[in-house]
Amino acid sequence: MVDTNPSNPPQTSSVQSDVDLARNLNELKAPALGHARILYGSEARKYFDILDAPIGPDWHIAALVCSFEGETKTLRTCYAESPLEAMNKLVQGLKTDTGKLYCKIQVGDQISGQQGYTGLNGVFQLDTSKQPRRPSGDLDDTESIKEVGRKRAFAGVPTRPRGDHWAPPVKRQRPDMDDWDREMEVELRSSVSHRDGRRDRLEYGRAGEDDEDL
Repeated sequence: MVDTNPSNPPQTSSVQSDVDLARNLNELKAPALGHARILYGSEARKYFDILDAPIGPDWHIAALVCSFEGETKTLRTCYAESPLEAMNKLVQGLKTDTGKLYCKIQVGDQISGQQGYTGLNGVFQLDTSKQPRRPSGDLDDTESIKEVGRKRAFAGVPTRPRGDHWAPPVKRQRPDMDDWDREMEVELRSSVSHRDGRRDRLEYGRAGEDDEDL
């Protein structure tokens, strides 16, 4: 609730305290988002954010959330008596798990996707099936990252029309025609098509006779 009564202006010390708290929280959030991207993946349209909110008189929560294509999922939460303490606990947990990841990653390695999961016991474990890749070339060459990204972006995009999916265009029926008129039109088209086909065969036969005479 916002106090709009001018007779009760906020105390300067209180405002300064809130400004300092917001600055300290933002200073913790910035590196934490970097840890979140390397642990949970940095795919396109996959966004991370860290929220802090009071859930009681002396109880605060810090939460790491992930949003993708309109869906949002809470990945981690920490609770404490102050928002700064809750945020610090969340950040320290992300740093610890990032350290686990870098025990198997060396300079020049490439990784993709989520690197681990938190089980029902609340402990984050690395996914052993996700192994870093070591492309050829210089250790800090970023062209290999862009190449993989381009291949993933265009994966599944057809390069030409597929013949087995082609279908002839459907002619729209005239609304002013009744069933009898439509049947007559279909019969007339069939007759014309048969006549044209017979004419083509006759012309093809005459052409063959002319070739034999030559």
